[in-house]
Amino acid sequence: MKKTAHVTNVVICFHKILKELWEDVQGLDDFQAKVSVMETVDKFFELLVGPLSEFPLFLRDTYHSAIVQLTHLQIELISWSMENFEVTVEGVPLPLAPQCTHGSFFTISLKEQKLEEKKIPSGMETDTMETDDRSNSPVPLLPSSIMLLDTAHEYLGRKSWCCNSSGALLKLTADILSGELEKIPEETHPFSEDIQQSLEQCFYCLYGHPHKRTKAKHLQDHGVEEVPLTWSYGKCMFAYFKPKMLPEFDGYKTSSMSGDLENLFLRITKVIPSGERPEDSVEKIHAYIDGSSDDVPTLSAGVSPNSPVVTEIFYLLADYYFKNKEFGKANRFYINDICFCPNRLDSWAGLALAKSGRLELKLNSCDAKLRAGL
Repeated sequence: MKKTAHVTNVVICFHKILKELWEDVQGLDDFQAKVSVMETVDKFFELLVGPLSEFPLFLRDTYHSAIVQLTHLQIELISWSMENFEVTVEGVPLPLAPQCTHGSFFTISLKEQKLEEKKIPSGMETDTMETDDRSNSPVPLLPSSIMLLDTAHEYLGRKSWCCNSSGALLKLTADILSGELEKIPEETHPFSEDIQQSLEQCFYCLYGHPHKRTKAKHLQDHGVEEVPLTWSYGKCMFAYFKPKMLPEFDGYKTSSMSGDLENLFLRITKVIPSGERPEDSVEKIHAYIDGSSDDVPTLSAGVSPNSPVVTEIFYLLADYYFKNKEFGKANRFYINDICFCPNRLDSWAGLALAKSGRLELKLNSCDAKLRAGL
């Protein structure tokens, strides 16, 4: 209860301060003065994100009006700032919209949870429910909280602002949408296609995947600068884009991944933490293959891959290069995969065939030079 009261007091206090700042900035004529006030507003939002994200966990009907009033004020601020700051000014209002939307999302999401908990049993419907378009719709509709995130992305994208604040809004959206897809299997999800398209748009704006030349029709180029890829979002993107089934070493080339995924997966391998890369195992595997050691490769002591990324990404890259006859790269990634999965038969078989293919290319090359010399 103390934590609930604390969060509530923070929201109420912040609403009063924000309202005063909102009234002040509307009466200002000097542009720099407006900038100064909006920078202050931005700092307040940064402080509020933590308590606000906890607020739904403790919200009761008693405190509902406070968060609703704050949300309305947030929306007014977003609309006003985007209309009045046409010039890109550092800190204004670029960080503001992501923070406001963050708070608004939790508010609307909470309302949906409360409605879900209060579902009226069959035969007890009220007049309000009978006239609710969303409840009577024969086609399931996106939750309002997710629609808010989509609208915010679209709105900011028109001004090429959706990746400002280090992509705060799109990272929040990607987290929410990924979690939504994990709740229900894709085959039975009522609006999986809509969520997938929204998630792909987030990834496209944040990290430029897929490439502009191969992007799907539903992806829009908002003309934004990409943000650096991190390990946490690398895992998220890998989980979403990876093939549903790992290809076999002797499978068709079409079963392997695309060139776009090659570029993405290479970027992800560069952000894998050093603690999840047993580099010392590479030398042991080379020694075993060359015959200089009889020790069969095993997973290094104390190494336990914590992410499915490291147990699959190297194999997928190796398989792609092998089936595209880039045997040198295939060798390297097969060995990397064996570091994590020493018992994977497909990697050993693929590695042997890749080495054989590389040797064959060298022999053919030598034969061609000998004939030329004659």
